[in-house]
Amino acid sequence: VLGLFWTRFGWPLVAATLALVALFIWFTRMVTDWRSALRARMNADFLLTSMRQDGRLMRAWRAGQARHNGFLEDYAGLALALLTLYQTDHDPRWYAAARDLAGEMAAAFKDPAGGFFNTREDHGALVIRPKEIQDNAVPSGNALAAMTLLQLDAYEENGAWRDMAEQALRKMQGY
Repeated sequence: VLGLFWTRFGWPLVAATLALVALFIWFTRMVTDWRSALRARMNADFLLTSMRQDGRLMRAWRAGQARHNGFLEDYAGLALALLTLYQTDHDPRWYAAARDLAGEMAAAFKDPAGGFFNTREDHGALVIRPKEIQDNAVPSGNALAAMTLLQLDAYEENGAWRDMAEQALRKMQGY
């Protein structure tokens, strides 16, 4: 998902992937500068409003329009970033949005055998639905999903979140 970053003139600059946006929001927790926190909130608002189409999270932004269905890493990364933003400013809308995204993620990407597929079932003409279980330069969608579900479980003590996370982790470990 392309996120919103700000130039020195304050105009939006479409620049980064969702992973970078998630890291940006995560780092704002460590930054006391009120402008950084404001930018994180503005980015989150942009992602939750402009990057959704027909109730789905989209992956890219171009020419003023959201395009391409989001992948597992987009849903999980944004949900994790929203939980981090919630920890920063305690605004319940971030928590509610993260919870909703996690529910959508579980419904659309969950593999009954454990873990999560990278794509939705109706993503398009794919021979197989890929499932990335190993991290590379950025965490895999399954790792982000497990982290998100475990954080939600820590807040809610909802065994269903923990069970899904543990199934994903078992699948990543290969047993």
